[in-house]
Amino acid sequence: MSQSVSSPSNNVQREGSLVRLNDVPMAGGDGNGYVRGLETLLVHAGAPVDYNRLMGLSGTAFIFQADSEHRWEGKVDAGWWPLDPWGLKLYREFLSRAVGFELKEVGPFYDSQHWPASRDDRRDFYIKQIHADVVRQIDAGHPVLSTFFPAHAIWAYVITGYDHGLATDKPPIWGRCARETELKNCNYADDWPWAVLVIGKRTDPMDADAADLTALRHAVALAHDQAGPTEAPWAGRRFTGQKAWTAWAALLRNEDEAVDDHAHWNVRNGLIRNRTAAVAYVQRVAQRREGQAAEALRAVAAAYENVLEPINRLDFSGISTDAAKRRQQADAVDIIAALEKEAITHLQRAIDALK
Repeated sequence: MSQSVSSPSNNVQREGSLVRLNDVPMAGGDGNGYVRGLETLLVHAGAPVDYNRLMGLSGTAFIFQADSEHRWEGKVDAGWWPLDPWGLKLYREFLSRAVGFELKEVGPFYDSQHWPASRDDRRDFYIKQIHADVVRQIDAGHPVLSTFFPAHAIWAYVITGYDHGLATDKPPIWGRCARETELKNCNYADDWPWAVLVIGKRTDPMDADAADLTALRHAVALAHDQAGPTEAPWAGRRFTGQKAWTAWAALLRNEDEAVDDHAHWNVRNGLIRNRTAAVAYVQRVAQRREGQAAEALRAVAAAYENVLEPINRLDFSGISTDAAKRRQQADAVDIIAALEKEAITHLQRAIDALK
């Protein structure tokens, strides 16, 4: 039986060929996988942040990601819309300043169009471009966040160890799904990371009130599709707000485009995660304010609760074969889009009150 030996940095434990960290907190619950993973890395590094605050500061709570031209197996892949990490890239530098830590990517973490396609390509890319950085981070006592693992559709993965004894045909990675809440479910990864995110240098974080005001302004820009992406070819196909709602409704109404139930359930579920966090984040900001500003922020939270109600009622069962139901759900999406406009009107009023 191999002995377990801790390194001088205390939290690095060596068990035979497996090197792993013994102090990485589990996820606090479900939610957006990338942001749950960021929460784990930042809390481990000592940042005073939590999931809902990161959702708000990053813009994830307020975004509706859509890519009207991204296809998979011949269909517009709406199911991938909430999973693609490009939305996080839009405000990465601000998020780093807000939390007081650099967020450094190794490989194209935010750019899924550059991810290696085949398992062999992922293995080669990981070994040549990423593994050395993972080893350095773990040896220094720091966990690493990886992107989507296709083998079991794990949506973000926290790497807490590596195994230098595994053959190159098996990923030498130990960790867990970023949303995993139980330690017993940590294990070897089933696939090769496409890219990773690591915590870099510590900096002075922004004043919390200033950071919140900036994040709320970003939320308005997202809703008006003014936050990016601006570069070709994404400017005309990747949307973050009202244009995303329009694209979703148009896809549902276009009977020349095949759809499947699961993909649209995935869009709905992503929106529920995001807007639930929006309510929680804005309520938290309101608690630190007084008078007209606090009242205006509470109105914003209530408006997003109104958005959540009809999102929860969306029903995509059988839409792949039921044109009438597709149209019905498209009409419901239009109603939700109008409620989102109302929420943003309240948000702009709150921003004016906060100045």
